[in-house]
Amino acid sequence: MSTKALLTAVQTITLAHMKDFFLPRSFCLMATCDLVIAYKKAGQHTVPLVQGEGGSLLEEIGQAHEEILAPYGKKACEGLALHRLDSQTSGLVAFARTKEAYERMLGFQDSDRFIKRYLALTRPEDPQGPSWPFFDQDPKRITSAFRAFGPGRRLVRPTGQGRLYTTELDWLDDKACIATLAQGFRHQVRVHLAWSRHPIANDALYGSGQGTMGLCCIALEAPGIRIDLRELEDIDERP
Repeated sequence: MSTKALLTAVQTITLAHMKDFFLPRSFCLMATCDLVIAYKKAGQHTVPLVQGEGGSLLEEIGQAHEEILAPYGKKACEGLALHRLDSQTSGLVAFARTKEAYERMLGFQDSDRFIKRYLALTRPEDPQGPSWPFFDQDPKRITSAFRAFGPGRRLVRPTGQGRLYTTELDWLDDKACIATLAQGFRHQVRVHLAWSRHPIANDALYGSGQGTMGLCCIALEAPGIRIDLRELEDIDERP
């Protein structure tokens, strides 16, 4: 589904400068001497969940860039993936091409210098859960720790104890924002928005609706690399 179609579906704003972020296929967007930057479609795992599982973005992009498959990361099956997106989240993913680049980028990540920005389309009129009692009601900044919850620990909930994670929010209107984070926890943006009573459109876990989930990683920034889909032309035409 295109951005325009999804915007219409959730009855939110139309921004003329926005391109079609929610693309129907995955592809390699660019490659440098150190990194491969790829676009991941919704419904695809970033990396295999278990060794030998097929269909992941890593496997797809690794067909042309075999170096990113090197079994060097936290799990051999994750290759040189530098971060992961939820399967239903679209957008940019970075892979290292060398072990040296992998270690350097992890260092940037540990020092809060590897920044991710997401376009989030929300349904504030359809909240599915109570607001988080520790949320300080700052519309531009949400901070919490997290805990796994539910059968199989599939869900995540905010909590007041543990390591804190912050999501910065730049609201475009009352139903769309740019969410920025330096340190990420599983489902962080989805949970923070849901518990602030702005569930992401078509989020089956923390909201409601069916179809493409309204969350896309649109920008990555770190020393030596900056890519933003808002500044690119014809991204849906790239091979």
